[in-house]
Order: sequence, then structure tokens, then C-alpha cells
Amino acid sequence: MNTVPSDGDVMQSQATQVERTRGAPVAPTSNAQPPVDTTPQPAQGRVPGAAQDVPAASTPPADAGAAAVPQADVAPAAPTSVDELVGRELSLGDQMYADGGIRPDTPEGYGHAVASGFDSLEFAARSEGNAEDVAALAEGKTLAGQLMHELQVPTAEAGEITRTLSGWYARGELTEDQRWDQKADTLDRLREKWGKDTDARIELAVRVSAQACKRLPWLGEILRAGAGNDPAIIERFAEIGLRQARRARRGK
Repeated sequence: MNTVPSDGDVMQSQATQVERTRGAPVAPTSNAQPPVDTTPQPAQGRVPGAAQDVPAASTPPADAGAAAVPQADVAPAAPTSVDELVGRELSLGDQMYADGGIRPDTPEGYGHAVASGFDSLEFAARSEGNAEDVAALAEGKTLAGQLMHELQVPTAEAGEITRTLSGWYARGELTEDQRWDQKADTLDRLREKWGKDTDARIELAVRVSAQACKRLPWLGEILRAGAGNDPAIIERFAEIGLRQARRARRGK
């Protein structure tokens, strides 16, 4: 499986600004000056294109007696740091669901949630007579359950993450342009949803991604193939990372 350039992956780039427009090359980083407009300019005070030169309407002078209206300098909100996000006081509703939901007590307790993403892949491998893939997927399912338990992922989230990742595993690879478009769309959606918290949440998602890839090396290939730019995966990893950081702060 070909890998995606790191600058094409939201979680690997940690929300760096995308200067590439859809279908266009990356904005140049050189100091080249924009092209000079060499179109002949009309003589001052004349309207071009008329049958005869017609004096152009002059702009009335500004009212010198009018008081200047001061313009307020409104600076954009500074991005939230991870420490600020983790230390933010929770609402009563968030406090009730601080752990995100019900979690199994053992890795085996994730069997059903994890199977929802692996079973269709195992079935396809069996149908093709690919014994190697069948064995690898069976082992992957066990390791995924162990990882979900270590990360203390709620059962519902574990199922959603596994199904999303399995969809990317079975999907064809994206072209480089498609990856850039996907990244740009994802950053737009996340910034609209998270606002100034976007960079901090993506950083937390990156931390979880690194943890997961150490345990499941093949996960990195799926993330680089497109899952690393999937907003559903980034949002779930960010939530896991945020809960981890809050537990660490509480000493639990």
C-alpha cells in the first residue's frame, strides 16, 4: 500500500494551514512578485471605449468637516492550548458523561464492538480463500480489543472507530489531489465545529494516533491511506485524548 505524504494527513500535519486550493498546485513559497499589468491605461479624466472622449465624472472630495470614524481593531481569538482545553471547567452535563459512556472491564468485553468492523473483512478473506489474511484479521481483532481497553474507549465509540477504519481498509487508495481535497474539507469542518479549540483537539488526536500505531503498526497504513483525514476518526481520537489528559490531571 502506498503511503500518503505527511503533509497530506491532518493528524500528521497537526492542523497546519492548507495553502493549496482544490485542483491547484500548492501556493509558491518564493518571493516572486506578481505579474505586472501592462495593459495601456486611459488618460486621466477620460472614459475609454466611448465614440468620442467623454470627460469622466470626477469623484467628489471628501467632506473635510466630517469627523473621522475610528475603526475598531478586532483581533481573532487566540487558539486554545492543550493545557487550557484540558483544564477547562466542565458543565454539569459533561461531568455526568466525563468517561464518554460504558466501558467493558476486560479486553474480551470489546469483542462484539470490534467484530462489527472486522467480521465483513474476515468473511471476504475466507470467500477468497486467503488464509493469511484470515489469520491476520483474527489477530488484529484481538489486538484491537486490547488497545481499546488500554485507551478506556467506551463500547459505542470502539464500534464506530472499528467500522470506520475497516471501511478505509477495504476502500481503494485516493490520489494525491483527492487527499489534499479531503484534508482541506476536513480542516474546514473541524474548524467550523471546534473553533479556536481545533489545533488543541487535533494535537490530542495525534497523541492517540501515535499510541495506537505503536500497538498496531498496520494501523498507520490505514491512516495514511485516508483515515487520518477522516473527521469521524479525528473527532473520536481527540475525545479519547482529551479524556486521557483529564484523567492524568486528576491523577486517575
